[in-house]
Amino acid sequence: MNEFKNVKNYKTVPLDDNGVYMAAYFCDELGRDWYETRKGWVGAVAVDQNGLVCSVARSPLQVQLFTMVEGQTLYEVDPDTIPADPLGKYNFLEGEFVMVSSYCTNAT
Repeated sequence: MNEFKNVKNYKTVPLDDNGVYMAAYFCDELGRDWYETRKGWVGAVAVDQNGLVCSVARSPLQVQLFTMVEGQTLYEVDPDTIPADPLGKYNFLEGEFVMVSSYCTNAT
């Protein structure tokens, strides 16, 4: 499973003369560029620092259009393993989607 941990914006470049439109470049904690790392990914899940699912991509096109957020971590996943409605309801732990309520129940 490919990982892209602790997203950081390392460069912003204006796309027009007025600076209205900008291109943002992202790297992970190893300094790898997101636009290079994502090549070949068929699906992805983004999680916050607590492992809570914040965003998913269910196709290679969605991976290409993924909205990056500093501090998140992305994992390449098989799109068929992504639950129907995972945002804020699941954690992604050790390569598995775990429903938050069952995670809390098992932790006590």
